[in-house]
Amino acid sequence: MWEILKAAGVLGGIALTWWKIVPPVVLWFKKIFDKRKEAKDLYNAMLAEIEVLKQFRESGILSITELNETIKVILTLQGVAFWFSDKEGKCVYASAGLCKLLGRTESDIEEDNWSVWITDQYKDKVWDAWESFMEHDKTFNMQYAYINGVDGSTINVLGRAFKIKSSGIIIGALFTR
Repeated sequence: MWEILKAAGVLGGIALTWWKIVPPVVLWFKKIFDKRKEAKDLYNAMLAEIEVLKQFRESGILSITELNETIKVILTLQGVAFWFSDKEGKCVYASAGLCKLLGRTESDIEEDNWSVWITDQYKDKVWDAWESFMEHDKTFNMQYAYINGVDGSTINVLGRAFKIKSSGIIIGALFTR
């Protein structure tokens, strides 16, 4: 009888421990998946709006400058941390949201400086993916991490970019994971 009570006590302790650990872990995973879905939805909405603007550009309604400035306004209003790159892939504009997210200034990010702040774990992988993106007509879509300029912490991000051929620019956005 004593063994049965001891076994029941041990099982009860295991169940109690399991009940304290598992629900927070499940909620943590749910939060991550919700953020990814939110980022994907925002990115898709951004692409849809930019697609309409691209059509305006191709039909001559918007100049390249008007297209770029309109895209900047839309993305800023949506709260997107974004950048523009030139045909060579060098950052020519970093939004205030991007600078805030990374804890950096615009000059910290412009040109090829954006890559300096990627964690060592991802730096080579991101460069390889970026160079492949620059050579082919695909989208850039990668999870990686930056070093925060304010406190040195790691910022996990989902980076996405695509080319607008008619204007010769690349638009990229970072979403936190």
